[in-house]
Amino acid sequence: MKSLFLDTNIVLDLLEERKPFCDDALQYFSALVVNVEVIITRNGKDFMSSTLPVMTAGEWLDGLN
Repeated sequence: MKSLFLDTNIVLDLLEERKPFCDDALQYFSALVVNVEVIITRNGKDFMSSTLPVMTAGEWLDGLN
């Protein structure tokens, strides 16, 4: 598990993208910076343009088996 962080570059990327859901965009750009393997969320539709895999917690847990 990795902790996410924000820095000036992440916030500037967010402002340029003008994402409708700021909290999702902040999570997404932070995830890119720390090179996470997957975004786990209840609202996958909020990450439709993600270049990272996006799944629910249940989908992620199913993949562990």
